[in-house]
Amino acid sequence: MSHFREAIARACELARERQKTNPKDGEALLALTLAAGMESDAESILQKRHLAGLKSMKKANGYAKELLAQYPDATDAYVATGIANYVIGSQSGGTRFALWFGGIHGDKKLGMEQVARTVENGRYLRPFAKIILALAARREKQDILAQRLFRELTKQYPDNEQFASEYAKAMSVPSGD
Repeated sequence: MSHFREAIARACELARERQKTNPKDGEALLALTLAAGMESDAESILQKRHLAGLKSMKKANGYAKELLAQYPDATDAYVATGIANYVIGSQSGGTRFALWFGGIHGDKKLGMEQVARTVENGRYLRPFAKIILALAARREKQDILAQRLFRELTKQYPDNEQFASEYAKAMSVPSGD
């Protein structure tokens, strides 16, 4: 984790340096979005520090919104806003209510729609967005969507056994989009 943290810190440092010469640098904002998103994943998934993960997710969401306000065609940023909306929207009512007071809001349906924008038009994060959307579709019982996305991933990455396995699981579920 120390190397990961150093890499995240370096990426943020480089992005902020670029912003000194151009405060509206889209690549710098994308780098900050990705760094905060990866930090959120590490905190939530690997370290089980969920509150810290939510704070980093909120930061990633803020950078993504700033990027999209300046560059609406930067559709890779929708993966950050989409994940934030989906994860927060998936929390229990009590948790969502408590997060609302901290300025953290979410909507599962909107989150999936935002991730889908990256799936359709993303430049760098399309495969990642496809994975996220496929997993969310499985969770939301949108089997046809999950099957289509896992089939596409399996074709695109035939050596990845995990995609083939997830596709097989999705196909074993009766369709009911």
